[in-house]
Amino acid sequence: MKVFNFTKKMSVKTFLGTLALIGLGVNAMMAQTPVTIDVSTLGGTDVNNSGNYTESQWFYYESERRLYLLSEDGDYTLTGANADLCVEVISYATNAKVTLNGVNTKGITTAAGCYLNGDGVTLTLIGDNYLEENECAIVIGLTAGTITSTVSGKLTVKGAYGIWCNNSAANLIIDGNAEITLEGSSEVIYNLTSNIKMSDAAKLTVVNNSGANETHTFERSNATSTYEWKLTNATTTDPLTNAAINVTVAAGQTGTVERVNPVPIIYTITATAGANGSITPAGAIDVEEGEDQTFTFSANSGYEIDQVLIDGNNDPAAVTAGTYTFENVTADHAIEVRFKTTVGIVSTASQPLLQIFPNPTTGKIVVSGSSTGSLTGDGTLSVVGTLSVVEVYDAVGKKHVSQFTFHNSHIEIDISHLPSGTYFVTLATEKGKVVKKIIKE
Repeated sequence: MKVFNFTKKMSVKTFLGTLALIGLGVNAMMAQTPVTIDVSTLGGTDVNNSGNYTESQWFYYESERRLYLLSEDGDYTLTGANADLCVEVISYATNAKVTLNGVNTKGITTAAGCYLNGDGVTLTLIGDNYLEENECAIVIGLTAGTITSTVSGKLTVKGAYGIWCNNSAANLIIDGNAEITLEGSSEVIYNLTSNIKMSDAAKLTVVNNSGANETHTFERSNATSTYEWKLTNATTTDPLTNAAINVTVAAGQTGTVERVNPVPIIYTITATAGANGSITPAGAIDVEEGEDQTFTFSANSGYEIDQVLIDGNNDPAAVTAGTYTFENVTADHAIEVRFKTTVGIVSTASQPLLQIFPNPTTGKIVVSGSSTGSLTGDGTLSVVGTLSVVEVYDAVGKKHVSQFTFHNSHIEIDISHLPSGTYFVTLATEKGKVVKKIIKE
């Protein structure tokens, strides 16, 4: 396999000798303060910053049209344009940081536009940047190459090979919110067997000008991310929610891979309560798709839950429980709670008196009561006042009889037509309401 590196024209021994001649020596490999290089000023002569050992060291070698970045942990910012320039981070300059701020270069004399020979090198992008080379636009020499930005920096890379990896185990990491476009006429990314790691805000566009499909594995760099993959004019057979997916860009096509925060689908549950009670929460409640939403409801004193209508249909279980949960919401819903007078309450001195006989009954019953009065010692009713209204309900709250009276304190009601079972008789007067249970045989 062909390997691209800086020894093609100059050996390591010769190169280090050159460093010694210009006064850099081993100090060139040590971390120094940041330095900015305008590449448009590089051209006809060799030049370096050896006179200032406090800076991250660099050397421009005119015969190769190559800018060498030399310092371990060095910090370099490149600006400007140059029609024939190769930028190389040497293998000794591990963990160097190179910021491209509006750089536009094309390598003609050399075989590559940019060599990242130092392990752990990071390219940081500011603004729009462009690197081009007839053969390889970028060469990753050892094990790691990170391209990042915090200001939506962009980089367009164009060559016969967009990125060439000398080491198949090299890592390509696109971090921050960097936007990268890689274009290749022979192969866009060559000899990369490891996954391309991408942050949630990163974006990679592959311009595949070759004659064959190109497939790579993309992996999220944040293991806990809930973002999903988004492909444009690219294909995969993997779910877009996977941590890693295989992506193919067809020959002659341009495909984009990015990670996006899926926009949640919102549904509305409309919750209402009738008179004499409440529901919580109430109103138009927004719920994300797939989430659960619980409602609780309660009746005012003297009332109870009559119906819980879920999308118009009564739910007896919710009536009993006093609560209802919409699970895994995938549509709009409505919940309405209705209330009725409490059945089975006990008479008190402040309530009207009520007596029903016979109980149990096979047909007719006599209802007697008063708004003020008392039971005598023999069990009969001493009446003062009049009845107002008498009603008969079944066990589920359905009303079967409603009878008014204004003068009589005794009312005969025929319930022979009703099925056998338990019923509730209510007496309402100006003093309040009271309920008695009866059995129909």
